[in-house]
Amino acid sequence: MISKCSFLYQPKIQHGKVIGAEALLRIPGVSNIENYISLITNKSLFDYSVIKKVLLERRSYHEYIGMSFPVSINISIQSLESDFFVEKVSKLLVNESDVTFEITENDNYLSLSRVKNAMTKIKSLGVKFSLDDFGKGFSDIEQVLALDFDEIKIDGSLVKNIENNFYNYRHLKYILDELSDIHDFHIVIERVETNKQLDLIESYGKTLSYQGFLFSKPLKIFDLKITGHQDVVEKSMDNKLILEKLVYDLIKNDDTKTCESIINEIHVADEFNNLGSKVSDCLNIPEVKLNLLKKYNKITVSSNSPETRFFKSYLNCTSRLVIIRDSEGNALFNNQAHIDFMQVDLVGLPLNKIYEQFEQYKGCIAIDRNLIESKSNFLAVRESVDFDGKIKSYYTFRQKINHYGKILIITIVYDEDDRDSFPRDALTDCFDRTILNSYYMNNFNMVAFIDMDGFKKINDKFGHKFGDNCLNRLVGYLKNELREEDLIIRYGGDEFLIFTKWNDINVFKSRLELIRNKVERLFKSDGIALSFSFGIDNLAKGIEIAINCADERMYLDKNR
Repeated sequence: MISKCSFLYQPKIQHGKVIGAEALLRIPGVSNIENYISLITNKSLFDYSVIKKVLLERRSYHEYIGMSFPVSINISIQSLESDFFVEKVSKLLVNESDVTFEITENDNYLSLSRVKNAMTKIKSLGVKFSLDDFGKGFSDIEQVLALDFDEIKIDGSLVKNIENNFYNYRHLKYILDELSDIHDFHIVIERVETNKQLDLIESYGKTLSYQGFLFSKPLKIFDLKITGHQDVVEKSMDNKLILEKLVYDLIKNDDTKTCESIINEIHVADEFNNLGSKVSDCLNIPEVKLNLLKKYNKITVSSNSPETRFFKSYLNCTSRLVIIRDSEGNALFNNQAHIDFMQVDLVGLPLNKIYEQFEQYKGCIAIDRNLIESKSNFLAVRESVDFDGKIKSYYTFRQKINHYGKILIITIVYDEDDRDSFPRDALTDCFDRTILNSYYMNNFNMVAFIDMDGFKKINDKFGHKFGDNCLNRLVGYLKNELREEDLIIRYGGDEFLIFTKWNDINVFKSRLELIRNKVERLFKSDGIALSFSFGIDNLAKGIEIAINCADERMYLDKNR
């Protein structure tokens, strides 16, 4: 069959010049090449035959034109698991240069180690590897990191409609930023078809290559004219990324000397001393590390920019359902998780068509309108969905933004039991106060306010490090004695809140008294006089009032 095949060559453009081409397979009578190739059982033999024929054509071009050109050839990643393929292709490539093998992102393979070894052997011959169709359906950064790619080709689906949809434009920019952060890839944007698309992509300020009908249709090989050379990507990390990498190294290292060295490097990179990262005589290395990471976490999540708030929530929640609608209820964007859940992309669908398929969708639009008409910019709601008679509950968090005079509603959907997404206290690993303002608090009926007794004396006598250890021990005792569904929050210093689903205040009180007696005995066995006082209130009047009432009752208990 390969003898009947032919090739067209899609030029690759950089700075308006042709710097190479991709060989596109053409088979008589076959309109869908991808489907045809997917049915081939011996892919390694087929890919070898394709490579051999493309290289023969390139040699003919060189003999006729007097010059060669960089060529990209599509192969199946499964061929890299074949010893036959690796051996035969290695011999074929001995006297070749400027060859890139393109691998489709969604290809499957059985052995990552075999693929990596094959790539290493072939790359030693000067061959480069490109990941094709990146972003088609799902952008798998893990695959990018696992395999040593030289080039990433951005699928045309991410380019489509960027001139009409700001969020598509912004999403593409985010992907390019992430790729340029993690490695010095050559990046090619596929299927660029209009000048507006090109102008928008060029506004990102990145060195990119392009393929698409805007520049050229696929050509016969002798119509191809090479007019330039591909730029060498010069990788330089900015201070922000250097700092991020150093913090990453600090978190994963436990060795004191290594941590001290990293902390000193952070102090140099932290040019405005935002982290106060310098090692001093009054703080040991673990204390400096703890303080530094707490400040870093605070800085990285504390932006008030509406754009940052939106994209941070969107990017951090891509495994959850995200949808953006305008004031009329039209879907402007829904992420892949939302599309998978609904089994349809809602963007561009008229509302009446959506209502025909999903009658409960009317309720979603009604909640949007409530937020639009309110003075608030945020709304958290518990919603229930009927799945063939089975009710499943979700929490939805909506944010209202005004974008160039247009009201947009961003909705993120959380599973009812998803509490692990909320921030935790760096010392005790309890939840911090952030969770108090969340939808999740609707799960609970009562709160206990806990304050440690004798903690100040412990700090004064033994020091803060010893005191921190006592706090962690207390939290460990509480977690062991409470139910897994109960929620512990470090409220401040040696104060904690415990939220429970218990309805009977006497049962909750008895449980805490038993825990207190056990805590006192456990600390006393180590010669430490520590206990805690507590107060309880129900949440019927609201969380803030309940916390204040429980606090007052805690002081009454302290004077017992």
